[in-house]
Amino acid sequence: MQRTATTTELSSDRTTEGSPFSRSAAICRGRFRQLDSLLGTEYTGPRICDVLLTSMKPLQHCFQRVVLALVGLLLTSGVAPVARAQQNSGSIGLFETHLDVGETPKKGSASFDATAGEYRLTGGGANMWAAVDAFHFVWKKTAGDFVLTADVHFIGAGALEHRKAALVVRQSLDANSAYADVALHGDGLTALQYRPVPGAETSEVRSPINAPVRIRLERHGAQLMMYAGKPGENLTPSGPVTIDFKGELYIGLGVCSHDANVLETAVFSNVNLKELPASKADLNPTKVRSNISVYDLETKNVHVVYSADTLWEAPNWSPDGKYLMANSGGALYRFVLDAKGEAQPEKVGLDSAYEANNDHGLSPDGKTLAISADHGAAKGSQVFVAALSSSGDVAKPQLVTPGAPSYFHGWSPDGRWLAFVGERGGNFDADGISGASLPAGLDRAMPWRSASPTMHKKTGSRILLRMANGLRCFRFLRERRDTIRGPASTCA
Repeated sequence: MQRTATTTELSSDRTTEGSPFSRSAAICRGRFRQLDSLLGTEYTGPRICDVLLTSMKPLQHCFQRVVLALVGLLLTSGVAPVARAQQNSGSIGLFETHLDVGETPKKGSASFDATAGEYRLTGGGANMWAAVDAFHFVWKKTAGDFVLTADVHFIGAGALEHRKAALVVRQSLDANSAYADVALHGDGLTALQYRPVPGAETSEVRSPINAPVRIRLERHGAQLMMYAGKPGENLTPSGPVTIDFKGELYIGLGVCSHDANVLETAVFSNVNLKELPASKADLNPTKVRSNISVYDLETKNVHVVYSADTLWEAPNWSPDGKYLMANSGGALYRFVLDAKGEAQPEKVGLDSAYEANNDHGLSPDGKTLAISADHGAAKGSQVFVAALSSSGDVAKPQLVTPGAPSYFHGWSPDGRWLAFVGERGGNFDADGISGASLPAGLDRAMPWRSASPTMHKKTGSRILLRMANGLRCFRFLRERRDTIRGPASTCA
């Protein structure tokens, strides 16, 4: 009632069209319409302008116009630009904005409670998996290394056990983008999921920690790591995985319901994002966090046997399954697993003059070690074999491929011969060695056989060896579609 009376009174003062009073009122209302439009609020201009003009009624009209012009200037130059920036950016806490990625029939949402320090995300989407993703994403752009950490929990029981709340980094906002995430599932499963190139099938490394409270995603160059555990405790690492990201990335938080017709909500608290200078995206770095892990084919869980901040490569089981053998820094090590499935490296007694690489393997009986190594004046890797004792002592290695470079490939199931690959005349081919080139005690009578399970008749790439007036090497070259035959020296 009071508002109606005020409006009526002002209307009577605007009877003269084009008067200073009416023009001032028009300016005032126009300014507030702009502000309401920017803020997305209900139009409040008439009431505010009415109050201002009523209070200034005793003043001269010219002064009223000056005052209202100043009010309008403040609104457009001060408050309005701030409101415009907030509306256009949609900033949420640390992040720039939020949106749905992929096909999401039910639209998601995101909010930030500054007092509680919590991000509440609601998302739909069929999955974050396979070749495309669908989820709700709150993000910001970044270009370097980072460490993103958060405590995560779901709201409610959920419709499906594989709903996901995740820390996410993506090359783009496309549904099939290359990405990595640390995804906490509704049933507690936690995994480092990744798609190395657009449209590829998603792979994962599962954490041994079920239903963690705190999760972390780290990027150092091309390497990405997952950590999981409880606040205040050392987080358990898993990974790394390698993705050759380029330029700017999208990093943030995501929620997927695992059912396109359902929305699920998760809360992210204690969110901390450390943006670091970019490391060189070395796809084969020497300074990395390495985890030697065992993957259980039945449970599909990954158990970390050993971790270190250096490069470890090629862990292989001994034939009896009692230990692993891996290489680091040119040396070989055994890992004898204890009752907890953990181990510390025990250096194999290989002469340090042999700089072993990641091509090594034990014969089926566990008594002979084959290695690829740089040694002496040779211009590249060569293949050596040596007797190995049960205690890990290695006899003097015997050279079996004078030609370089040569790399050990594998033993035959009966241990009578081995296969290797080597560059000869500018081409890399697969070859085999047996007979006089191997230590005494190995069978020299070689029947026709395929050199390795990875070399199939259908592909036209197989190696056949036999004894016929001495050792003979047969190489079937895929590119040339013919067979090169010769004595053992042709394999070297």
